[in-house]
Amino acid sequence: MASVTNAKIIEALRESRGLVMVAARKLGISRQQIYRRIKDSDEVRAAIEEARDFTTDTAEAALFKKIAEGEAWAICFYLKTQGKDRGYVERQQHEHSGPEGEPLAVTVTRRIVKADAGGSA
Repeated sequence: MASVTNAKIIEALRESRGLVMVAARKLGISRQQIYRRIKDSDEVRAAIEEARDFTTDTAEAALFKKIAEGEAWAICFYLKTQGKDRGYVERQQHEHSGPEGEPLAVTVTRRIVKADAGGSA
């Protein structure tokens, strides 16, 4: 991999918006080679973080645009993920019952074990 420099990997990661497989294909190397370089190089690690942050910012901007356009799915998604402190929480309630709605029969078994002379149970 000596022929593929950090600079080339960084450029490929930026162009692929942080998608390692896409960058690897562009460079003709394996994903594992890029992951090793990310692990070994602060410069490459910073580049992939920056590329992924840019992609996240782009996605957030698109979401905010759809919110401004009044798209219900975007508003709902935003409130479910960012409005929890204001009570926008989706909850699921699970009810368990026996046959024909009867209460479940539950059996609790307790086993008491006497500790041996060494003090372990």
